[in-house]
Amino acid sequence: MTEDQKAISLILDLLNVTRQVPRTRDWIETEVKLAGRKCDVATLLEAMADEELVEVTKDGLKIKRYTITLKGREVLDSL
Repeated sequence: MTEDQKAISLILDLLNVTRQVPRTRDWIETEVKLAGRKCDVATLLEAMADEELVEVTKDGLKIKRYTITLKGREVLDSL
């Protein structure tokens, strides 16, 4: 598994565990750092959104929030 794949797996796992609460990029970046991974979270989240692994919504303050999709959970289960 490449470092990006490991980071994507970690992000999907974080979003799956907290799937009832949409998370901000800052929160995800902090959790990834705490897990000891070094990656460009913003770029990974964009790629994951393009692949429909995560859903992006904006809240009332126009802050992007991320949640895992059904496809993202399927990919997580296959890793």
